[in-house]
Amino acid sequence: MEISGAVVVALATLITVIFLYWQTDATRQQTKEAANQVAAARLDGLYQQLLHWDEFRSSNDNKRLNWLMGQKIDNFDDIKDPQEREQYYSALVWFLDYFSYMYSTLPGLLKCVPDNGQLALRGSREDSGKCESWVAWSQTIYVAFKDPLLCQVLNDDEELYEKKFVRAVRDTRACLP
Repeated sequence: MEISGAVVVALATLITVIFLYWQTDATRQQTKEAANQVAAARLDGLYQQLLHWDEFRSSNDNKRLNWLMGQKIDNFDDIKDPQEREQYYSALVWFLDYFSYMYSTLPGLLKCVPDNGQLALRGSREDSGKCESWVAWSQTIYVAFKDPLLCQVLNDDEELYEKKFVRAVRDTRACLP
C-alpha cells in the first residue's frame, strides 16, 4: 500500500502543528514561571526593606532616635532638640515613602488586591479569607499609621503621595486621635 503525497503532506502539517502547539505551551509556561520568580523577588525586596528599617532602629548609632521612637510623642514640637526632631522627621518620611512604594507595588505582585486599593484589616468585612498576604500587608500599614507623627508627616506632605494610598490609609481610621 502506497501513501500518497497529499497524505504525507497532511501528516507532516499535523505533526508540525502539534509540535508548534507544544512549543508554544512550553514557552507560555516558562514565561509564567519567570513572571512568578520576578514577583517573588520583588516581594522579597519589600520584606528586605522592612528588615533594613529594623536594622536601622536597632543600630547603636541611633540610640537616641530609637529611644524617641519608643516614646509616646504626639507632636514634633514635643522634641526639643531641633537636630533630633529633624532626624526623627526624616526617618518617618523614609517610612512613609516605603509604605507608599509598597502600596503601589503590591497590586502587581498579589493577584487578590482589590481594584479600589482598600486595605483589608483582620476581622473586617474586606477580610474574606481569600488573600492572607494582602491582609497581612494591610495590617502592617494600619499599625504603622497608629503613630500620630507618621500621620502628621502624611498630612503635611499629602500632595506628594498617590491619592489612592492616602485614601486607603484614612479609610482605616488609623490616623484618628
